[in-house]
Amino acid sequence: TGNFHLAQATKNKSKYQQLIKTLILQNKSGAALEISERSRNRAFIDLLTQKLPTTTIDSISTEQIKQVAKIQNATLVQYSLLNEDTQESQLIMCVIKPTGEITMRRLDLKAWQQKSKSSLAELITKTQSKLDSGNFRNKAGISIEKPSQNKSISIELKKLHQLLVKPIADLLPKNPSARVIFIPQESLFLVPFAALQDNNGKYLIEKH
Repeated sequence: TGNFHLAQATKNKSKYQQLIKTLILQNKSGAALEISERSRNRAFIDLLTQKLPTTTIDSISTEQIKQVAKIQNATLVQYSLLNEDTQESQLIMCVIKPTGEITMRRLDLKAWQQKSKSSLAELITKTQSKLDSGNFRNKAGISIEKPSQNKSISIELKKLHQLLVKPIADLLPKNPSARVIFIPQESLFLVPFAALQDNNGKYLIEKH
């Protein structure tokens, strides 16, 4: 039974990803965002319906996502990883402003991997390993009070910033007190977004 559900989940994920790719090519960012969110929730929905067969869960719509951004008065940044032959192929970054404006951008991970000789997942794992082995954490999370102590991890933090933030930096609010909510997926949940550094060594938490 477990193997059947795993195979079914993999099949569903592949269908969702193909649909997202098609919608992006058609420049339908709103529809792609909705399908991406539906795919993100699918595993939880499948689990709930297995445990509670009578439960029905409606998928979130584009308008509901816009409403969240408006009510929270925050810029939402949603990441979706698309795979090809089990390998990361594209990173989709969708920015939803409090005004309801939606902008979607793509990053070719296959090209980046060939250039850097490393995958995004490997970069995240390396960063996480350095954080765990070094003296970079306090009770609240990651300490950025003494940047001089963090030089050994600065390279990874800058690489992640270049991949995950730089492509959408112009879409983020200029006011440092304005709220930004990052919505990751899969391995991106391990990314220390607040501690990511730009080329000047400035942390993301200092800007947003």
